[in-house]
Amino acid sequence: VWIVERDTRRVEVLRLVEAAYAAVAPAEDGWIPSAEPGLELRTHEALLELRRAGDPDSAVRLGPRGRV
Repeated sequence: VWIVERDTRRVEVLRLVEAAYAAVAPAEDGWIPSAEPGLELRTHEALLELRRAGDPDSAVRLGPRGRV
């Protein structure tokens, strides 16, 4: 489950562990892995960033009006 706060773009990734959801901790660089789709997410400079896991060149930045 991805939770993105509308105004700040703060992101939280939750995964199902047994019968409850648990937050996934970000790596040192702030990227949070989301295993099923093979993506990583983070908030940077008030923008939501997404990329393919381990592929810095695939990063996309999203703001209030879409892709930046």
